[in-house]
Amino acid sequence: MSFEKLGHWLDRRAQSATLLHPKARSHSMLEGAIAAVVARPISMPPEDWVCPLLGVDPDAFNHDTEEFSAIAAI
Repeated sequence: MSFEKLGHWLDRRAQSATLLHPKARSHSMLEGAIAAVVARPISMPPEDWVCPLLGVDPDAFNHDTEEFSAIAAI
């Protein structure tokens, strides 16, 4: 998934009445959050920060879906 498509995907999820809402609602928020995770003095499992950031369930790591494409993009 390209960064442009990722932005549209985040927008759709943020406006959905039925899907989990992502904590990152723009590219700049996404980049800032990723930078913070990378700069932390301790590591975190990807599921702990990716899932809330994108508004996906941990199960999204195990399937070839649009959600997994978003995970792979970041």
